[in-house]
Amino acid sequence: MYFGVVITFSFVLVEIYGGRPSIALISATKDKPHLLFHYVILENETLKNPNMVAIAAFEEKINTTGWSSLTVATSFSFPDYLQAYWAGFLETNLTLSLTVSHWINTVKDMCPIPLSKDCKILHQYLSENMAYMLNEAYKHGDHSPFWYQVALQLWQLKGMSDAFNRKFIDRADLLNRSHLNTLIDEVMGIYLLQLNGDLGDLVSALSVLTLKKGKNKMGHPFIASPSCSALIKIVDNNVYLSHVTWSTYSIMLRVLKHYNFPWKTVNRTESYYSF
Repeated sequence: MYFGVVITFSFVLVEIYGGRPSIALISATKDKPHLLFHYVILENETLKNPNMVAIAAFEEKINTTGWSSLTVATSFSFPDYLQAYWAGFLETNLTLSLTVSHWINTVKDMCPIPLSKDCKILHQYLSENMAYMLNEAYKHGDHSPFWYQVALQLWQLKGMSDAFNRKFIDRADLLNRSHLNTLIDEVMGIYLLQLNGDLGDLVSALSVLTLKKGKNKMGHPFIASPSCSALIKIVDNNVYLSHVTWSTYSIMLRVLKHYNFPWKTVNRTESYYSF
């Protein structure tokens, strides 16, 4: 479904410097029988590289404007799953300082090892749900646009998880179904940050009250109170969506993200806010 090319990757971690963009890309060169991939750090935004798989630019200005910005783009010349994986990897790698800070501010202490009884219940539910998503994506991804996009989102999440855990996969034949399936065992990691808006409902439905009432070492609740509203309006042939959110300062490490992913069933630029 997604695999078949043997690729080798080389990698260097990027330091983030405040006040100027940090820019990095994954590029590919042919060296039969393999494609060799390289992690390239750029000094500016001027680039013409036909071998680019993914590129990301991050600028941290929280102390001056209250916002950071991230732009991630990928190349249609490479398989969609590689675009998704490396987009996720570059995003988390370049924003690692903010991501770790946000992790510490929110869910880091919620379920330490060894897991408590309530954390085991949450872990089991999230693992089973992740396994379901993966199985459905494998089963229907070749003919269902919906499940194809779910698969790509999971690949993007896997790239994020690997960067968060400082893992680098140097060959594309290892970026396979077995590697993606490891998300099932990683649901208590960075995946929890993706569930910020759902954890409140989940812990209530699962009756894990210690998590619902728990607080981190700074005294902030693990589970945020309801804090958003939405507006959906149809105008002519367009659908306009507006989402407004509010919360405590502890989760206000804000990033304005721009994605440009030319995937097969979606080819458009998206911008949104991340907290």
